[in-house]
Amino acid sequence: MEEFLKKGNSEKLSEEQKREYGIDSSNPQRTSNFRGQTTSTLKDGKHTLTGSVTNISNVGFWILVNDKEYFVPFSNYPEFKKATVDEIFSMEMLSPRQLHWQSLDCDIEIDALEAPERFPLRFHI
Repeated sequence: MEEFLKKGNSEKLSEEQKREYGIDSSNPQRTSNFRGQTTSTLKDGKHTLTGSVTNISNVGFWILVNDKEYFVPFSNYPEFKKATVDEIFSMEMLSPRQLHWQSLDCDIEIDALEAPERFPLRFHI
């Protein structure tokens, strides 16, 4: 996405895509991060997304993304059940809607946490 924007292609994005990636339509070189702070996609190189694990229990863990908290139950995501605390806390955001754990080779879409009934398939070990 950054390379796409660096080439001046932000005008080719739909309004929905611009909102999803935090692009200011009045100034396509400026974006807003989750905290409302303005950053430049061209000047600083990488756009940093924020999200964090806030708590871990014996049945799952909670993550905070865009000021909204989600619960990730081990029953639905068994790959985390045997993970270490450090592995769970090593969450990265690949996009505003996609979470990634490099050491576990796991990804979770925010949509699946918001509406799990729309994503009935579960990974089983």
